[in-house]
Amino acid sequence: MAVLPELPPAPAAALITLQSQLLEARSRNELAYIIANEPQAMLRAQQIVVLVRGQQGRLKVRAVSSLAHIDRSSPAVMWFESMVEALEREFGLGADCGFKSTTFAGGYQGFGNSYPLGQLMWVPWLDRKGQVFAGILIVRSVPFTASDAALARHLAGQFSQAWRAMTAPGWSGHGIFKLSRRAKIGCAVAAVLALLCPVPMTALAPVETAPRASVIVTAGVEGVIKSVLVEPNQTVAPGQPLVRLVDTNHRNRYEIAEREVGVAAMKYKKASQLAFTDARGRHELGIAQAELELKTSERDYALDLLARTEIKAGARASRFSATRRISLANRSPLGSG
Repeated sequence: MAVLPELPPAPAAALITLQSQLLEARSRNELAYIIANEPQAMLRAQQIVVLVRGQQGRLKVRAVSSLAHIDRSSPAVMWFESMVEALEREFGLGADCGFKSTTFAGGYQGFGNSYPLGQLMWVPWLDRKGQVFAGILIVRSVPFTASDAALARHLAGQFSQAWRAMTAPGWSGHGIFKLSRRAKIGCAVAAVLALLCPVPMTALAPVETAPRASVIVTAGVEGVIKSVLVEPNQTVAPGQPLVRLVDTNHRNRYEIAEREVGVAAMKYKKASQLAFTDARGRHELGIAQAELELKTSERDYALDLLARTEIKAGARASRFSATRRISLANRSPLGSG
């Protein structure tokens, strides 16, 4: 009786499929996209970030899971890069290292504190001299195990070899080397077996949260922003201060107006005393009273302008807008919803 060959387990089939995809990559951009997306199920990763050292020596994000284009101004991209810089500064990047999203302070840590995936693992790519030229950040919500680290190191070796092979002499862009017909059939069978294995399917994509009912908060006065008192998407209560403007001019105006009210009050008091004995004093009393009322109105107006330098949430406000695009010089509205 013929004995059927033993089928490779699911992880082995997935490894064969991944290796075939690495070999068929035609450019480094395509290779980076494959590395950021295809090993997610094997590594139980919710996100993989590929970082490559640039001409200035800094590691820059080259690819992120589920993203076809990298926005260099994105807070997430800048946070990933700052985490790797902090890790290199504190411990070095020569070995794989697992850490939490709150491990390093400073930089864009405000974004890291609100990031839903709290566990990260750095896995370096080494060249022939043992120098780190690239690496991956594996991100997920549960801690990493020793087997996860071992598998990640094995894959990092393949990624490093595939990346370096694209600059080797004789590389044609049609695969790092040619596969035999039997190897291609084996890869096809492994790919079919991998498709039969159930794996959790998750994806991360950029999301913009829109308020159900927006509330427009305006400054009311022109000025320069001194400080923003709340974080983006932070829940705020009615009457809570949101933005504070530079109030030097308005405060000085109010103090001057307050002193002018005092002077006008003294003139009114003096005119009141003269009105009992002098007809001219009764005439000056009416003028002094009108001047006191005018100075009091000017003081109240200056106080109102001073109060408007602190912008507060309205009665229906619930969350502060995440855009932070405020232009008070043009009296543009401050979004809040």
